[in-house]
Amino acid sequence: MERKFKTLQNRWPQIIRTMGLKTIEQLNEFLPKLIDDYNEMFSIPMTSLVNVTKVFEKDENIVFSYKLKES
Repeated sequence: MERKFKTLQNRWPQIIRTMGLKTIEQLNEFLPKLIDDYNEMFSIPMTSLVNVTKVFEKDENIVFSYKLKES
């Protein structure tokens, strides 16, 4: 997802420059707020997730596999 949205590569450096942070110490103080803001913007509450697990009885004939589309 990071590559798609480029949050850390494009957005955070701009925010850091806008805030005028010049030293690692200043960034370390600001980073928890930056992470909290990011999580608030992009996270999904746990209550909205759906359990997709499926219980199978023990059966030696069941085989799990997946196929990847070749590019």
